[in-house]
Amino acid sequence: LVSFANPVASFFAFCCLNNQPVDGARILVSPVLRVNKRPKHKHTCKYFIGIEPTDPFNVVRRIFGSKGSNMKAIVARVPELKLRLRGQGSGFREGPAFEESPDLLHLCLSAGSKVAYEQGCAMT
Repeated sequence: LVSFANPVASFFAFCCLNNQPVDGARILVSPVLRVNKRPKHKHTCKYFIGIEPTDPFNVVRRIFGSKGSNMKAIVARVPELKLRLRGQGSGFREGPAFEESPDLLHLCLSAGSKVAYEQGCAMT
């Protein structure tokens, strides 16, 4: 179901989709081809941290590094790699309730190719 702000917009859309003239002008709508750039298969894994985030060691800050330098260094070496820190104490809030995941603190690693995945696993 599509709704329009006013009858003019509705009429214009109807004419465009049916290749009918609008006020003497002929407007043709051509289909837009979208190329899915996402890989069909993604390689993923989780590394459970095993240190309580409330510990004075401040594990979350040490994983990220100063201004994210540790994560940035890994991604700079393997640009296709994605790293996400999730779970209790990560600070990432998700879902409709906007809450941290109840899982233990973990680092998610994902890549579109096996080569990038293996390089990322070797660095983490």
